[in-house]
Amino acid sequence: MKSTGPALRRAAVSLVPAAAFAAFAISGLSPTGAAAQGTVRIAVISPLSGAFAVSGQDLVSGAKLAAEEINAAGGIKSMGGAKVELVIGDA
Repeated sequence: MKSTGPALRRAAVSLVPAAAFAAFAISGLSPTGAAAQGTVRIAVISPLSGAFAVSGQDLVSGAKLAAEEINAAGGIKSMGGAKVELVIGDA
């Protein structure tokens, strides 16, 4: 059996949540609550301290990149152009 290295595992751990975040942000949800006010707050909970801090920081960086791209493209179109705001927390 061929084992995967820690760098590959870290990359996979970082990309999966970022892809899920992007898919959620561009999904066809109806405008309600925070979207009516123009902002959608999304929690990003990841390990930012301890042994897994590097992986957690990668995840946060990916989420920030996705949020910046969505906001730069005019926000979440299906929610009236609502902007994405991240709420980051340490797990």
